[in-house]
Amino acid sequence: MSDLGETESAMGLALEELRKLYAKDPENQLVTYWTKAKDDAVWEEFQTRFAKPEWDKKTRARDPAQAYVWGQYFLAIRQENERLEGVEVKTE
Repeated sequence: MSDLGETESAMGLALEELRKLYAKDPENQLVTYWTKAKDDAVWEEFQTRFAKPEWDKKTRARDPAQAYVWGQYFLAIRQENERLEGVEVKTE
C-alpha cells in the first residue's frame, strides 16, 4: 500500500470515530480539529499534537508522517469515545 493510501485509510477510520464523538460531544477539542481545520492555528495545533515531537513542519507535511498523524488522531478519538461510554481505556 502506498503512503497516500495509508493516510487516506487512517483519515477514514478517524472520520468514522469522529461521527460517534460528534454525536456525544460536538464541542470536544478533537471534533474542533476537524470542524475548524481550515483555521491555520487549529491545523498547526492538530499537527503538533499528533506528530512525533522531533518532526518539523516540513517533515509532518509529507507521507508517511501524515499517515502517522491521522492514525494517532484516530486512536485519540477512539479513546475519548470509550471514555465517554464508560469503557476502561488502556494506555501504553
